[in-house]
Amino acid sequence: RSNNVASLPFVAVNAILEQMGFGMQMVEKLSFVFWLALIGGSMYFLMSVILGSKKGYGAGLAKVSAALLYMFGFYNVFLWVRLQLSVTTLIIIPVFLGLLIAVYRGRISLPVALAVMVLMTILCGPTGIQPPLVFILFIFTAGYLVFHLVTQWFAGIRHRILRDTAVYASFVIAYIVGSAFWLLPLINFVLASGYGNSAVGMEVYEVHTLLEWLGSTTSMLNVMRFFGDMAWFNGWGGEPYFPEFILFKTSSLMLVASMIIPLIVFAGLLFVRGRHRLYILFFSMVALLGLFLSKGLHSPAGGIYLWLVENVPFFWIQRAPWQKFAAMSAVSYAVLFGLVVGYIAPLLVRKAKNMVRRQGVPYVEPWIPVSLGVVVIVFLTSYHWIFVSGKMFSFPEGQTGYHEKYRLGFHHRFPDYLFPARNFVNNQRDHFKLFFLPDER
Repeated sequence: RSNNVASLPFVAVNAILEQMGFGMQMVEKLSFVFWLALIGGSMYFLMSVILGSKKGYGAGLAKVSAALLYMFGFYNVFLWVRLQLSVTTLIIIPVFLGLLIAVYRGRISLPVALAVMVLMTILCGPTGIQPPLVFILFIFTAGYLVFHLVTQWFAGIRHRILRDTAVYASFVIAYIVGSAFWLLPLINFVLASGYGNSAVGMEVYEVHTLLEWLGSTTSMLNVMRFFGDMAWFNGWGGEPYFPEFILFKTSSLMLVASMIIPLIVFAGLLFVRGRHRLYILFFSMVALLGLFLSKGLHSPAGGIYLWLVENVPFFWIQRAPWQKFAAMSAVSYAVLFGLVVGYIAPLLVRKAKNMVRRQGVPYVEPWIPVSLGVVVIVFLTSYHWIFVSGKMFSFPEGQTGYHEKYRLGFHHRFPDYLFPARNFVNNQRDHFKLFFLPDER
């Protein structure tokens, strides 16, 4: 594919680690840690910008809980297993939003923000491998611009509307500059292939058939719990692709547990007040929009998505609704979860401290906030055990599951002769040819 040049930053990290002398397995581990840390760090940055100067226990727990949910959530399971390099999408969205909000609030100068934006855009270039995710980035950020301008208008700060619009435009230009190395080849490919004509693209990619197939598992109940990937509850040859997810259909305990995060996320609309109420409102709207669009053709109102695909220019590229629009919900869920936890936790700590004082056990007080923080962290890590334990990358050994039965897991043992052969090929200075013989079997 012409836009595979977008993968260069991801590959470059592996190449640098290899040049530092690390073996293949360690390169993979360090690369995973590097990108996962950036995903968590980007959400921590966004939460820090949203919370502003707010300090203390609640703010700290809000940032940590939002980052953990964002790092370990089920959408991340899907990205690492299915889209791999496009995990950079989860970095660039919070960075773009965080820098934009920081400029609007006067916490960072525009030139510095644009410089950081260009650098992060280059690093997150692998997002360009999936143009529909770039589409999501701009739906999200342009949506925030509109929301920001509307609130400015009703707040009577109308003199800043043109300025803030120009700031957003400068961010878009910075993104284009940082993406030029993959964007120009992609544009050339689209023009040469004829995919600019929606009818051609829809026919080549069999969009209608794909939408019906993927929509079979994207009920509203599933998408609100981030269980929208069709492979998780399907299988082949009588074996489930991911037996770990069957538990969420058969266990009443896991069904109840899977509703806790959505309930906390949208509880913010009911009781969170103060200066963060506008963020609660915006991210709740984005989360709901992401949930509705990510269910695709699934009822209710699946015909709306079909109309968008058939009538809105280039919308046909969103032929895998949950795989792309769930990114909007993933970002919003993390922010909302953090804000709600950061609001509730200090209240619970205060009430618990008053209770232990009345019971005459004040020595327990210092442990209350620590204990509550541990509960939140343990819940997030244990509930997302599929990601935390690495079970998302199936092993080819075991008794159950498609990958185990057919020995098609993600873990492979390379034969010893492979690495000397690689070194031999890499050390050749002249052009030469290789003749591959068929396997002896």
